[in-house]
Amino acid sequence: MVRNILHFWGCNVNRFLLLVAGILIFSSHVFGQTEPVPVEKSQEKILYHGKLYYLHAVVKGQTLYSISRAYGVSEQDIALSNPGLVVTSISTGQVLKIPISTSKDKKNTTLPSADNKVDFIYHTVQPKQTVFYLHQLYNVPEEEIYRYNHGTEDG
Repeated sequence: MVRNILHFWGCNVNRFLLLVAGILIFSSHVFGQTEPVPVEKSQEKILYHGKLYYLHAVVKGQTLYSISRAYGVSEQDIALSNPGLVVTSISTGQVLKIPISTSKDKKNTTLPSADNKVDFIYHTVQPKQTVFYLHQLYNVPEEEIYRYNHGTEDG
């Protein structure tokens, strides 16, 4: 009976099944409800070129939009803070600099200093990174890096 109806409409069974499968796949992507992935605000902060930023590691399912809402900044501000960022395809594990913009965040943030042993910038040194590179990256005198990182004088 289905064959007769399809024949009447000028379709064969294979084309009809392909059409139905396509509709089901498309509708599951368009109308499917997915649980939003919560964005937890990072507590890790850095001072970079005189500006304060949160460091946020992207978790699977997070979007630039959801991250921007959690931190209270625009997607554009995040993109401007991360040159080369492809805003349509952030990836899991990618670390983003999120500008600290609200006065509340700035009041609760102590700038890293040599005399304050609580507030440090933690950085995992990658191959070919030098103390001079870190000095430029974080705008911290090389002497301070050596002072608080014993053994770095040796390489």
